Amino acid sequence: MKKFLLLPGLILGIAVFWYMSQSKPGPEKTQIQERAKPVRVIPAPKVILIPIAVGNGYVQPERTWKAVAEVAGKIADFNPDLHQGAFVAKGDLLVSIAPEQSQLALQEIEAEIQKLQAQIEELDQKKADTQRQLEVEKRSLEIYRNELERKQELFEDGIISRSDLNREEQSLLTQKNTVENYKGILNQLPSERRALKASLRALKTRSQDARITLKKTVIRAPFDSRVAEVNIQQGQAATAGQVLVILDSVGTSEILVQVPRHYMKNLIPRDLKRPIDIQNLKRLSRGDVLGMLGLRAIVRLEMGGRMAEWEGRFARFGETDIKTGSVGVYVADRKSTRLNSSHTDISRMPSSA
Repeated sequence: MKKFLLLPGLILGIAVFWYMSQSKPGPEKTQIQERAKPVRVIPAPKVILIPIAVGNGYVQPERTWKAVAEVAGKIADFNPDLHQGAFVAKGDLLVSIAPEQSQLALQEIEAEIQKLQAQIEELDQKKADTQRQLEVEKRSLEIYRNELERKQELFEDGIISRSDLNREEQSLLTQKNTVENYKGILNQLPSERRALKASLRALKTRSQDARITLKKTVIRAPFDSRVAEVNIQQGQAATAGQVLVILDSVGTSEILVQVPRHYMKNLIPRDLKRPIDIQNLKRLSRGDVLGMLGLRAIVRLEMGGRMAEWEGRFARFGETDIKTGSVGVYVADRKSTRLNSSHTDISRMPSSA
């Protein structure tokens, strides 16, 4: 009975829910439009960007030359101005080693050369004399043959004895032996002459070496330079291989700057036609690098609280340090020849950006 009482109420609730869902209006449709939002505008002017790589390094001479004694001997002549820090010009005498030993060696060799030349001339004269004597002996041999034939006929006719014929045959054999001896002498002369000529060539080579050695007793400055070190004085004995003087070139010095590799990458233009490997930059010539990178260098040196600044010149790339990853850059500098250390900025030519 209770089930029948619940049924009308359930039907009434369903009817009310259906009515409410049908009479409720649907969601309104709106059109999508752009939203305007206020912003600030800042003009971007064209500016000049200069990538810079900074590094420190020590000043060193562009060239260092060591005067090494190539011959041993006593120092005979010594430049009085040859002191550490002094300047010498190209061609100035630095040190002169006593040349007596070298001169004696050269004179001995020259005497041996003259002796060999005399022996060769004597051998040539011997050859001419032997040839003349051989011709004489050949004519004598022909006479002996004719005489033997004549006595052969006399023997057959019974005019001479057998002993006379034998003596004539013996004379002919002796003459033949004489002719062969002269021919043997002539055959030996060319080999003797070749041996003498070979010895003469060897002596002439030794003579040239001795003359070169004699020239090495005088040491001169190869270029305008500053004396960095002096290890000898006049009157002392120098040994072969001893470093006598060390010279540093003047006029242009170099600064080996160690620049981190990530700084060097900033100097490479992004519009390069072909990529550049930082590890292989040292293989490029200065002209190639300047053409591609347009590098320039500014050298700065702090002196007494003040900073001196001047323009250097990119020279070349050095080795890459595997441990630190820094790239060595050589900067040529004409003003810091006598300075010890400097601060260097390496940059690329200005570019618009």
